Amino acid sequence: MTDAPDSPDPPAGTSVDEFLGTKPGGSWGWWIRWLSIGLAGVVLIVLVGRFVSGGLATEYASEPVTRVDIPLKLFGSGRLQPVAVHLVDAGQEGVIRAIPVADNQPVNAGDILVRLDPAPLREAIAAARELLDTRQAALAKAQPTKADVDARLGLYQRVRRRSGGSVPSDREMTAAQDAARRAADAVDTAQVELAAARTALSEREAQLASADIRAPVAGVVSRRFVAIGQRVGANPGQHLFAIAEPYTRLRLDIATDRAQAQRLRAARAVRAIVTVAPGKAVSVPILRLTETAAPPALARSASAPISVDSTPVGIALELGNPGGALRVGTAVTVQIDLGMHRDALVVPDSALRFGRASDAARPPGAVRGEAVYVTGSDGTPQRVPVTRGGSDGRNSEVASDMLKPGMRVITGLR
Repeated sequence: MTDAPDSPDPPAGTSVDEFLGTKPGGSWGWWIRWLSIGLAGVVLIVLVGRFVSGGLATEYASEPVTRVDIPLKLFGSGRLQPVAVHLVDAGQEGVIRAIPVADNQPVNAGDILVRLDPAPLREAIAAARELLDTRQAALAKAQPTKADVDARLGLYQRVRRRSGGSVPSDREMTAAQDAARRAADAVDTAQVELAAARTALSEREAQLASADIRAPVAGVVSRRFVAIGQRVGANPGQHLFAIAEPYTRLRLDIATDRAQAQRLRAARAVRAIVTVAPGKAVSVPILRLTETAAPPALARSASAPISVDSTPVGIALELGNPGGALRVGTAVTVQIDLGMHRDALVVPDSALRFGRASDAARPPGAVRGEAVYVTGSDGTPQRVPVTRGGSDGRNSEVASDMLKPGMRVITGLR
């Protein structure tokens, strides 16, 4: 094996440019490249300087403030829940032998949810019947004894009256009276014990009848807390099932402010558009709405309100569910029409979002309430406080002494 020959030297009389296949004068291209890089650096420095000095006001995106008729809507989001849930307890102690229902199964009032093992209950009934027979026999024995003793005491009393009190003797009379009292007490005791035995038997029979634990209301088995073979009823308050109200009605809790809640009541809205998935929305009836306390997380996160209207509140919506289009546990958004507001001062919702983001960069407590930003005469953003009203999902009505139609509010960066 021989080594590969080294690269040949350029032929005599051949320049390096000719050998490499380049043309003379390549140094001009080198200078042009470096000049371009230098100019780009200068431009970058100028742009950074303008940004730092606040000279990029023309880079803000903006839209004009308008005065128009706006269809107000209430928007909210939450998770669909049953209107109400009923907890089913055992009511008695026993071991579960069967559970003939499954999760999310509809049930009617009286349907069997759990069957307890009846064998111990039948044994208790047999023992109660034996005790009842014993008590009946004791009473049957005590009653004739009392009759005999009463008859003897009656005879003694008649003889004593005829004899002028000479016979029977005082000792014999006292003994007969004591025997009569004891016989009467024995009958009374036998009767009480017989009644107790009858009660015990009735209780055991009732327990056997209720060994099949039934649904107290019609609804849906929303949750099961027990399993076959488990002993229940020993701990007070132990729950077996959660039975939800029928899913023909569902509850949705949303958060808003007091002004929107008042608009909702005034609008007397009867339907809501519920979005259950992207591109999938259904219109359902509003059966009832109730104002509730604001969710704790919302109440904590809200800054000091500028008015009572901005106080956070909660709304509980009871929605109809025709055809079962809505499912429990689904995260949804809801839209409710609140009517038309005429000649309202309107800004884009993006301007309000930009205002909140800009306020968040300020020191805590420096500003309060909602605001939008407009570009001043020198091109720098200026804060304009506003009171936000309703929205149509893209634009919101606002009230402000400083904001006028035609002014341009900042909606973001270009």
